[in-house]
Amino acid sequence: MPKIPTFTSTAQLTSQTPEIKTQFQVPLTGGAAGTIATGLEKINEFYVAKQNLQDTVEAKKKYYEIKGTTDTFFERQKSNYNEEDAIQNYTKDFNDYTKLELNKIANGDVRQKLKQELDLEFGQGVLKIKKNSFDALEKEAVSIYNTGQTTDVAAYEQNAGNPLEQYKFKDQVLRRAEEYGTQFKLSDIDKQLKVNAAKATLFLSDVKSQVMNSENPTEAFKQLYENNNAQTFIKDSDLTKLLIETYKNKISNMAVKGDPNSDYTAAVNLADQVEKLTKPNGTKIITDKNLLEWNKFKENIYSEKVTHDDLKDKAMQSADVNTYVQGQKDRVEGAFVNKFTSSTDIESVAGRQKAIDANNEYTQVLQDWLSANKNKSAVEKKNYSTELANRIIDKYNDLDIKKVNAYDSKNNKINYHYLFDELQTLKENYKTDPNAEKGLATQAKNFGYIDKKGNADVNSFLRDYIPILQQRLQNQ
Repeated sequence: MPKIPTFTSTAQLTSQTPEIKTQFQVPLTGGAAGTIATGLEKINEFYVAKQNLQDTVEAKKKYYEIKGTTDTFFERQKSNYNEEDAIQNYTKDFNDYTKLELNKIANGDVRQKLKQELDLEFGQGVLKIKKNSFDALEKEAVSIYNTGQTTDVAAYEQNAGNPLEQYKFKDQVLRRAEEYGTQFKLSDIDKQLKVNAAKATLFLSDVKSQVMNSENPTEAFKQLYENNNAQTFIKDSDLTKLLIETYKNKISNMAVKGDPNSDYTAAVNLADQVEKLTKPNGTKIITDKNLLEWNKFKENIYSEKVTHDDLKDKAMQSADVNTYVQGQKDRVEGAFVNKFTSSTDIESVAGRQKAIDANNEYTQVLQDWLSANKNKSAVEKKNYSTELANRIIDKYNDLDIKKVNAYDSKNNKINYHYLFDELQTLKENYKTDPNAEKGLATQAKNFGYIDKKGNADVNSFLRDYIPILQQRLQNQ
């Protein structure tokens, strides 16, 4: 039986579309298609760069806003000499605040960029805090050292004359200077300079207590210099500088311009003293180089002494005159009323009123005279106040009480009509006939209006007192 040929299919199930092949191919690197592809890439690159720049700007802007606050965290620890404590405080404040601010930012890229900025700032802040803490520690140590030295030197001075106590404080001062050099790892030379400075300070304290108060300061200084072997710890130039400064401070504290308790006499003596000080070999402390400067200082003290003495004398005179014047015021008042009685009869009331008027007039006239005669001596001021008191007393005793100081039964006030009318008449006569001023001059003197030569000051009397009387009339 013949064999029937079979056909085996090579077809496959596929989802691919039939491929259409042509002999025409489009190059992707050139032509229109290439141009389009390149343009799309550039647009994409620009967009990415733009977005990155925008994120950077926003992160920077936020960083500088935050930095204003983070800087305060750094400043808080600026004087903290405990490094560990300072870093711990700074870290907590910084992290708590920045974490809160970072959580507010929704854009992840901005947040990441900001965190990078803050991390960098934090690292720099810690480094600065370490340096500041060391500087603060050094400053605190120096402050404690200076306080201890100042306290012990002051105690050393206060115990002048007590060698046992002084030795104790002197030992502490020198020992502390040596410890300072060790603590700060100073060189051997710097250590010795520190100790020498402490010795110089103690030496100057001895100068104040043993030389300045000595009856023979020149010999006292030589002895002190030799006993302390001062040339081993203080150079000549430094000694001159420190002594000038010590004397200036002492003198300035004794002679305070305007202070009534200042002792300018003692200050001048000290100013003269320092020029005479010499070392055991005869070398003067104040050299020609420093003499000009010192003389200027002395001249200023001398000038202030003259002014001070003058002001002091005037103050003493013024106090003396014021006491004397108060006595005259009491005398004027006592001439018309007894302070220790409380009678209410018409004569007692009138007497009290006269006492008030007389005292007021005495005070006013005296003040005017004193203001116009400030350069008069205390004796002249006292004499005038006595004469014025006598005139005021005589005037108020001589005036007709019924006409001048009598009381109106209706309102019980002083009636000045008579006195005013009389003075007005004298005033009018004086205007028409200057030679007829005798009566007015007499009244002017009675009321205390006299010039420097003791003559009646009629013009001042007319200008001042008659308006006063007129005012009193208006007040009745």
